[in-house]
Amino acid sequence: MSQPKSFQVLSRNNDVNGNPYRLLLVYDDEGTVIEAYEARSSSPNVRGALAKRGLRELWTFHLSPAEYNSTRKMAKPERAD
Repeated sequence: MSQPKSFQVLSRNNDVNGNPYRLLLVYDDEGTVIEAYEARSSSPNVRGALAKRGLRELWTFHLSPAEYNSTRKMAKPERAD
């Protein structure tokens, strides 16, 4: 099994109630997504938990809703809340 090496946060505009959309992808050393988490406002601190595991954080990107949803469907994230 591949070892996690880095993670990246992808975001999109907040929902109508102001709750954020955050998708966190964990990559192995070849750049393959091996874990994915969807973190909303009620979620635990997934970003902090991944950093504590010693993973390197990559650039954060803000996506359009369509790009975010397409990426989320491909990654099949676990809910973090």
